[in-house]
Amino acid sequence: MKEKMQSIISRFKDLFSRFSSGFELKIKVPALIVAVFGVIHAAYGLVMLSESLIYGVMWLCFSFIELAAASYGLVLHQSQPALAKTLLVCLSLWLGLQSVLDAAVLLGSISMNTSSADKVIVLGYQLDEDTASDTLLRRIETAYEYAKDNPGSKLIVTGGITGKNTKSEAEVMKSALVSYGVDSLRIYKEEEAKNTIDNMRLSKEFISSQDKVVLITSNYHCLRAKVLANKLGYSVKTIGASAPVKLLLNQLFLEKISLLQILLFGI
Repeated sequence: MKEKMQSIISRFKDLFSRFSSGFELKIKVPALIVAVFGVIHAAYGLVMLSESLIYGVMWLCFSFIELAAASYGLVLHQSQPALAKTLLVCLSLWLGLQSVLDAAVLLGSISMNTSSADKVIVLGYQLDEDTASDTLLRRIETAYEYAKDNPGSKLIVTGGITGKNTKSEAEVMKSALVSYGVDSLRIYKEEEAKNTIDNMRLSKEFISSQDKVVLITSNYHCLRAKVLANKLGYSVKTIGASAPVKLLLNQLFLEKISLLQILLFGI
C-alpha cells in the first residue's frame, strides 16, 4: 500500500514538473482553465452534498471529468499533441461558454424603469414544511420593499400547494406581506400554479392590457420568467431578489436547461 501511494505521488510530481517546464503555453493555458473549473466544481459539490445528495454527486462527477481530462490531456500531449490540444481547447471553451451564459442569465434580472407598476407579480418557491424557505423569503422581502416604495401598485402572489405542504405558496406569501404591513386589499392570490409556466399563465388573468407589470423572483430566474411572459403575450419588467450563494451555481445550471427546453420545444 505504501509503495502504491509513493508511486501515485511520484506520478503527480512528474506531471507537475512537466507542466511547469515541458509543456508549451498553448497546452498549459487550456489545461489550467479546465483544472481550475474542476477544483471549483469539486468544492461546490462538497457544499451541495449537505443540500442535495443528487446534485452534490452531480457536481463532483463534473469535477472528476474535468480534472481527469486536464490530466489526461497533459499525458496525451507527449504522444499525440494535436489531439491533446483539441481536447483541452474545446473543453476550456465549453466551460468558458457556460460562464458567459451564467452571466447572461443573471443580467436578465436587470430592467430599467420598474417604478410605479400597476401590477407586481411575485413568484412563489417551494415551501419548507408550510413555511417560507430562504429563497422565498428573499422574494417576499423584495416585494415588500417595492410595495412600500410604490403604494399604488397591486401585488399578485402566485404559487399553489406543492410537495407535502398543506398551505399554498401564495397563502404564505400574502400572510408574510400583511405581517410586514402591506394592506391585504392590495394583494391578489393565485393558488393553482405548480410551476413557473403556470405562474405566468395564471397571473395573466389578473392583468389588463394597459397595465404596467413588474415581476419579482430570484435573480437567476428572471430571464426565464421574462421569456415565458413574452410567449404568453404580455411583457414584464423584472426585479431579481438575491439568491442564496450556495444554491446559485446549481440554480443557474437548471435555468440553462429550462431555457433550452423552452427555446427548442416551446411551452
